[in-house]
Amino acid sequence: MATITGGSSVINFTVTTEFTSSRAARSSVHEILNREHPDVTLRPASSRSGRIKLAFLGEDAEAASDLAERVLAEPVTFTYLTDPERPSLALTFVIPDNGRIYRELDATTRDDWTVEIDFREVAS
Repeated sequence: MATITGGSSVINFTVTTEFTSSRAARSSVHEILNREHPDVTLRPASSRSGRIKLAFLGEDAEAASDLAERVLAEPVTFTYLTDPERPSLALTFVIPDNGRIYRELDATTRDDWTVEIDFREVAS
């Protein structure tokens, strides 16, 4: 089981069903008149941003997903701790400006819930 911590709150969920991240390239290319090759200013890529989708299964899924939605709406820095099989997914993050927190009831089971969040990685 994986967890997300934020402030004094802990979110326990069954499994991460989706994790998508990207990094914006930030090097600048400067075209120079009458030159074949441009000048380049090299800069590191940005930190990761993307989406995480968490599944809440079992008899307390509704209450746990509701708590997760409320905790993730708080203005704090979160730490995403994964299981040992996926160590590359661990990160410290915030919900960015214009980011969203989605909560959805599974239409098939009518018992399972998912919470999906937009994230931006920050220094821990």
